[in-house]
Amino acid sequence: MADPIVQEIKEKIDIAEVIGEIVPLCRAGVNLKGLCPFHNEKTPSFMVSRERGLWRCFGCSEGGDIFAFLQKHEGLSFPEVLKILAEKTGVKLPERREFKKEIYDRETETREELLQINELAARFYHEALLRSKSGEVAREYLKNRGLNDATVKKWQLGFAPDDWHQLETFFVKKGFSKEKLIEAGLLVRGTGGQVYDRFRFRITFPLIDSYGRVVGFTSRTLSTDPKEGKYVNSPETAIYHKGRLLYGFYYAKKAIREKGAAIVVEGNVDVLSSHQAGVENVVASSGTALTSEQLNLISRFTKNLVFAFDTDKAGLTATRRGLELALSQGFNIQIVKLPGAKDPDELIRQDPKLWEQAITTAPNFLDFSFDLLFANIKANDKDKLRGAAKEYLAIVGLINDPIARAQEARRISQKLEVPIETILDYFKNLKKASTGVSGPTPVADRRQTKNRRSLLEERILGISLVNPALHQVLGEVLIPSDFSTVAAAADSVINKKGIAAEQLSYLEFLGEEELNRMKEDYPDEERIEKVFRGLCSQLKELSIKEQMKNLERVIAEKEVQGQAVELEELRTHFNELSNSLSLITRK
Repeated sequence: MADPIVQEIKEKIDIAEVIGEIVPLCRAGVNLKGLCPFHNEKTPSFMVSRERGLWRCFGCSEGGDIFAFLQKHEGLSFPEVLKILAEKTGVKLPERREFKKEIYDRETETREELLQINELAARFYHEALLRSKSGEVAREYLKNRGLNDATVKKWQLGFAPDDWHQLETFFVKKGFSKEKLIEAGLLVRGTGGQVYDRFRFRITFPLIDSYGRVVGFTSRTLSTDPKEGKYVNSPETAIYHKGRLLYGFYYAKKAIREKGAAIVVEGNVDVLSSHQAGVENVVASSGTALTSEQLNLISRFTKNLVFAFDTDKAGLTATRRGLELALSQGFNIQIVKLPGAKDPDELIRQDPKLWEQAITTAPNFLDFSFDLLFANIKANDKDKLRGAAKEYLAIVGLINDPIARAQEARRISQKLEVPIETILDYFKNLKKASTGVSGPTPVADRRQTKNRRSLLEERILGISLVNPALHQVLGEVLIPSDFSTVAAAADSVINKKGIAAEQLSYLEFLGEEELNRMKEDYPDEERIEKVFRGLCSQLKELSIKEQMKNLERVIAEKEVQGQAVELEELRTHFNELSNSLSLITRK
């Protein structure tokens, strides 16, 4: 690994700024804290040290530097994070061949090659749109949709020629194999074995990930042939996962943070029109139901959602599905009404101010749902009223706030002219039967990633490093061999030897936070020492129990072998350990 380069990046990067783009952080003494992105929690236990360049969650025990954070949170390889952070800090990377081979495994090489192919394809399509004679029809289409040259350039919109092999020929001339292009999703192998371009006679929309990299394409046909699918998308690949990406998110995330809300629309053109009109906190689900991964992406920047799906039946269904999932993940939701328009693009083309006004006046999802379900139902049509009420109560049942539920129960009781108790009873039965809506799958408890002993060892060493008064207690109770996962560090700390700078920094960061927590609970030094001694005793107990377990196995083996002398020594040692354990457990 090119350690000097990694170190240079760490020195130049502001870890709090990078993590702060993903996790809202607030000051906590010299450090910053927020809700951990790796497990569900209500009280912040995720700490970031700008001074040390480290992060740590005291709830699930994950931690490390900025490289570890991005690798874990974004699912990126080390070389990918290295490249992203090098670009961010202006650090020049050496040629790949100068890195150690183990950094670039086969999977990483594949991902890099697919990214390169998609980037080249985006340029090919973009140039075909701007300069080719056959691209005239595409240019005219985009002009008629009201998209200007600046938008076309910024979003790298393109044109796939009406040719079965033009893209294939372009890449083969550059030395790329057809198999790799099939893997990238740009070529398709037919049933007869023939290979051809996936996108033909289409407007192409590059799909860009959170870091501005082209990972795939969606496209709209320019053909009038009804047999042609209106939309054709890239298949899932090693770099593109449909449910994890929101169209426009890369360009919208800054505005989402600034505005404090994300507007979710259905179509790509809705996004383009809105950004062009100056409303930039807009992303698209690209015609699919919102997924947990997409909502997690938004939740890094805001918990306020505004749905602006199409007003047709499919759009209303998408609104309902997105509503259920977003509520289960704790979002505040408003729903835009599109007066006299089927989608945001149409409304914007009428007048951009109408779009801004629709967003500003968007009702919360309860008011929207109530108005929608009870619209055009006459007061004497009891059957339809009851049907609408059941649908509405199913939506209200998704709310966790009991006060809000009670308020909506009163609204329905007044609408149906029935006692509120009847509605509340219906809620109870609804809860028992379940609406069939499930919340997000709970994140696995990350406490399992490190066992009790590992956590204990790190806490003890960290605390002793930042509080010299407790170092003596450490030496009285424990010896280096009592530590397993950080044995070398323990030997260095207990015997006051040198310790690796990076490990020292991490343990001190951990120790400072642990000690601060102890001081909040126990203001006097005597009580803190007693608690720390208790932690040391816990580790001693674990160490002795492990030694006894190992001895039991060895004794059993010696008994079979009939080695009496060794057996006597082993049993004596076992009894000594047992007596030591009794002393600890009696304290």
